[in-house]
Order: sequence, then structure tokens, then C-alpha cells
Amino acid sequence: MKSRLLRPAMVALISGAVVAGGAVYAAPASAEPTTPASASTESGTDTDTGTGTGTGTGVDSTESSSPSPSGSTSESPSASPSVSASSASPSPSVTEDEDEEPASPSPSVSSTPAKDTTAPDKADFKLNHTSVWLGQKITFAQTLSDVNDPTDDPATLTRVVNWGDGTTSKLAPSTKSVQKTYGRKGSFKVTVTVTDRAGNRFVTPAKTVAVTTATGTVSISRKTAYQGQLFTINVKKVPAGATRFRIDWSDGWASGHKATNGTSITGLILYRYKWDSAQGEYVQVGEGKLSGKRPIKIAWFNAKGYSVNQTVGTVNLLKDPWKPTLTMTKPSPANKASSWRTIRGTVADKGAGVRYVYGTILRTTASGKDYCLNGKKQWKRYYSPAGQRRLCLQNPVVMKVSKGKYSFKVPSGVTKNQGVLAYVWTWDGADNGRTKTRKAWLTRN
Repeated sequence: MKSRLLRPAMVALISGAVVAGGAVYAAPASAEPTTPASASTESGTDTDTGTGTGTGTGVDSTESSSPSPSGSTSESPSASPSVSASSASPSPSVTEDEDEEPASPSPSVSSTPAKDTTAPDKADFKLNHTSVWLGQKITFAQTLSDVNDPTDDPATLTRVVNWGDGTTSKLAPSTKSVQKTYGRKGSFKVTVTVTDRAGNRFVTPAKTVAVTTATGTVSISRKTAYQGQLFTINVKKVPAGATRFRIDWSDGWASGHKATNGTSITGLILYRYKWDSAQGEYVQVGEGKLSGKRPIKIAWFNAKGYSVNQTVGTVNLLKDPWKPTLTMTKPSPANKASSWRTIRGTVADKGAGVRYVYGTILRTTASGKDYCLNGKKQWKRYYSPAGQRRLCLQNPVVMKVSKGKYSFKVPSGVTKNQGVLAYVWTWDGADNGRTKTRKAWLTRN
């Protein structure tokens, strides 16, 4: 160390003591640092100030067991060779050269924060229903204001809903509600477990949800049917509280009905359908016809929503490859207008059966005007095949079949000097079709 204040002096290190002039200062090679208050000071009564290299039996100087506060060792305490008896402390330490690097302070010791042992103490929640039918939804509701932890922000807490059936739902901080549909009937205890970042947990008291099966009495008129053949679903008794029910026909089509004891619903199964939200109706999917065992299901409805679908029976759907037979009685005499006042004939089918026969009458006058008979039995003039199709073929006369027979009366307008054509057609339940025509030129009324 170089100091501008250091005067020439003989300095020797003897057994760990620093000798400067005639004074002896103890400087232990490795002394434990102590505070100034802990340094011992002895005041001697002798005035002997010996200058030798003795053991210090004269007036003892103040012994400092700690280095100077700056952490650096003073090279020369004083240039004076004598020690005053009344002064127990050495001369001030020599000031260090201002160009020298200051000593680094002792590193600070950080204290370990206390462990968080305080658990969350609040996690209120609500259930919209505590008793439902199997298939109906439960809505769980909870916001962060419903949750509390004395030491943690609620947004940092982990929330997990235990539904009581072996399943859970972990909620994000932003989640305010979640829905649950139970897959089996029973009594289930719903709880919420809230955990803070230190792992402290709080489990809420349970709320019990009772799940039961909606039970009604339903039967099906046929266990076996052809494709497209009609059968009836008979609802003898509806579950208590049910206001509506929905039938799943196993072909993609579902029909809704008012829940009333003794209700009968007639339907059929032939093609597959799907709901078209753009059109707001069911539409047919492809031309393939369904067959085989078809389960019929019902879902019951009350203020809490629809129950799960319940199978009420199975229909074994048989293929129907047969076309119906169709006849039209020949007007006689054919050239007389009065013979065409009634169109009649017979129809039969081996499979699904025929319910309706459709028909129209086309006539052409001597002046070349064309007319057709529509479903309201009104004559409509047409000017092209497209007009004929639109006015009459797509809106024909509908004849109900009774005991294998059909008929309809033709309104006035058919007279002599006209050409006339009667056109009838039918389909059975399986969409197998047949047509029949009769025509003549009328020469008399």
C-alpha cells in the first residue's frame, strides 16, 4: 500500500506485532472482527514507557482486535515514538490514497420468506338443478368473486369441479359456468377443490344431484314391416311432468309431439334423412333404402330439457322389391264424351301397400288449345310441357284407395271434337311406381 501521508519509519513485523518507532501495536494475524464496543481497554498505573522489545509490562496501549472500519490495514498508526499514558488509543489510521479501489462491502444475506400455510377459505357455487332425468344438463356456476384466499389473488387459484361420478372439470380463471350431463342414474355429490400456489387446498361442502330415468308406457303396432310400410307408436302413459316427447325413427328423422296419455303416432321408415338448417327442414340423403332392425326411441321433455333417448321397441324392416299393379277401366264407348265423366280403376301391392292414386286429364280443343286438370279439379290452359308439369302433374288429383279401388269425377269441359287423355299413377310405400293411360278422340257428346 502506498500512502501520501506515510512518513519514513522503521517498520518490522515481529511475532505478529507491528513496531513503529518505540510503540508496539498488537496486530493478530487472523483476528475475528469485532465491533469497537467489544475491544478491551486496560489502563495501567506504571509510567514506565520502555522502548525495548519487551512484552509490554509498562503502560498498555489500547488493543484493537478489529481492523479499521474501511476493511484495509493501516500501515503506520503514528510517527511519534512515544505513547502517552493518558492516551489508550493509537493515532488515527492513515487515509488511503484516493486513487485506490475501495474495499468491497460484505455481501448481504437475504432472509427466506415464510412458507404460505394459509389455505383458501371460500369457493361458493350454484347448480341450476339438483334433480334431473338422465340426459338432462346440469349447469355449474361460479365466478372469481365467489372464491377467496387470505394471501393469494383468486385468479391464481386452481379450481376443479368433482361431479361425483368419477369425472372432473378443471376451470380456467375466466370460466364462469360449465355444463354436465350424467351418463347413468344415481345420486352424485358435487364439490369444488380450490388450491393455491403453495399447494394449500380447500374442498367445498357437497351438493347432491339426483339423476333418475323418465319412465313412460309405449308400444309399437308392428315388430316387422316392409320398407315404407306404415306402423303406429302408441303412447299409453307419459312420465309425470312431461309436456312433450320426441320420436327418433332411426332414419335421421325426429318428430316432436305433445305429451298426452293415449297418443298414437303413425310413421314409416324408408330413406335416410338429415336436418338442413339452411332450409329449416329434413332433407333426404341419397337414394338408398334402409332395411334390417331399426330401433325406435323416445325422449321426454319437461322444463329442464329433453331426457336421453330411450328405446321403446325395434322394427325389423324388410325389403320390398315389388311394383304395385294398376288398372284403369276403359270408357265405353271411348269416343263419347259422357263416357269420360268418371275415371276409375283398381290398385294392389304385394309389399308395403298403396295408399293413393294420382291423376289428371289432358284435353285439346279443335282450335288447338291445350288444357289440364289440376288438384282442385280446375282446367288450366298450358302452352308447353313445362307448363303442363307445373300446373297439373306436380299438383294432381289425389284419389284415396278404398278396398283396392279408386275413382274421381271429371268436371264439365270434355265435349265432342276434342282429344282427351286420362293419366293415372301410383307408388307403394317403398317408392315402387306404376302408371296407366287411356286416350281417345271424341266425336260425340
